[in-house]
Amino acid sequence: MRTAIKSSFFLQTLILIFFGSSALVLASSASNENTAVLPSIDQSQLNFAAPLQKGLVRLLNDSRKFKGYLSNRSLASFKPEVIQSILDGEQVNSISFALLEPTRISVFFFHRNRPKEFIAQSELFSQPKELEEKFKIVVQNVLNAVEQEQYSFLPGQKDGDVNAKHSVYKSPKLESETRQLFREFSSISDSPFSLGTQIGMARFSAGTASTSTVIFGLSAGYQLDPNFSLEVGGSVSSYVLGNAGIRYSIPVAEKVVRFSLGLDVATVMANLTRNNTDNTYFNSYFAPEIKSGTVLLGPGFFFDIPLLGATMRGDLRFYSGSTSIFIGTYGFVFYL
Repeated sequence: MRTAIKSSFFLQTLILIFFGSSALVLASSASNENTAVLPSIDQSQLNFAAPLQKGLVRLLNDSRKFKGYLSNRSLASFKPEVIQSILDGEQVNSISFALLEPTRISVFFFHRNRPKEFIAQSELFSQPKELEEKFKIVVQNVLNAVEQEQYSFLPGQKDGDVNAKHSVYKSPKLESETRQLFREFSSISDSPFSLGTQIGMARFSAGTASTSTVIFGLSAGYQLDPNFSLEVGGSVSSYVLGNAGIRYSIPVAEKVVRFSLGLDVATVMANLTRNNTDNTYFNSYFAPEIKSGTVLLGPGFFFDIPLLGATMRGDLRFYSGSTSIFIGTYGFVFYL
């Protein structure tokens, strides 16, 4: 009963946005620019994706600067070429869409003349009755940012990639806030499944013996939410290792790099070295004997750098138990 009342209240609130007498008006422009409004993303579980999309069209039209219309296309990724393909497919100069989370409403905006930049604005709300006003404020802020050319660079892009005539002053605070919002949205919109490949060095210690060797690995992950993910993997060096663990994204202001902490359980699945019976001068390579089935536990530190089409990842992991293993690798993660 309470859910039905809440949903009804939300719907009435959103209807006011579309049919209310108050309008969002900016200074009129010489001509309206066609803007494709992509399907909204509703993470609040209230099924308001369609009303939000229509509401954004209405508010853009009320601005008398843009002429919004509904589009059924969606962004598969945030590569400049993907954004450009939607602009070309819709034959427009700009695209926009809304994101509704349980306590935040956000609007994103991309323009053909700023192929490697974007605008993102958001507002928090604590009660359903605040959503109408917050949504209008967000759209107003986006329109103001467009007018003032307050764009932020897409992660992985840089000043030198943009034409000089488009260069404007950018507030460090604005850059930080929009990049963080972009990352949070990316983690929501991307597939939760990922595959990764790594190469690096590992040091194995058992008793008085230790050795370092090259290690190759594969991993698969599942994003639980923007902050937590699960990951399983396997690696080959002198030994075959399997690991599984949880990752936690450190909530700090980020621009290019995202840092995470992890906790893993690992097991030695096979011992590939056979020259570890004696540590003598005749052995060109000596590895400590670690029995198959050995179970280890340990923390990890990870950093992610977004690139075009992939994410570059580096990590440091330490496993301990009856033996100890220290691993440092780097590689790439691809979202499916």
